[in-house]
Amino acid sequence: MIKGVFCSLKKENRRCKCLVFGCGSECYIYTLDVAALLLCKAYVQTAKASWLILGAISFTLIIPVLAKLFRYESFSVANLTWSAANIIILPLIGWMAFGDRLATAQIVGIGLTLVGLFLVHFK
Repeated sequence: MIKGVFCSLKKENRRCKCLVFGCGSECYIYTLDVAALLLCKAYVQTAKASWLILGAISFTLIIPVLAKLFRYESFSVANLTWSAANIIILPLIGWMAFGDRLATAQIVGIGLTLVGLFLVHFK
């Protein structure tokens, strides 16, 4: 099994265990999703079709990873975690890499999302 970003192999069932959220295959989804969105942003800024094609490939690779994820997590928890990761990670990348500014309400929303994610995974 190839390890994704932030993952370590859990010995008892050989499942990828995320060190950040305690998740499994979502680690691969986060990596692919963020890469795809950054590639799309690069396409918008440069108008080079190669960025758009690479972004589309990254989005396409999410499908088999998502199918594998549903073997380990319920649909609702997996989707909630993926959505929460997007809410948390992408604005931070936008702020650091592209100079996006976050309003106070957006920062509070990110904080509340972290709390919700914690409550879902650490019952």
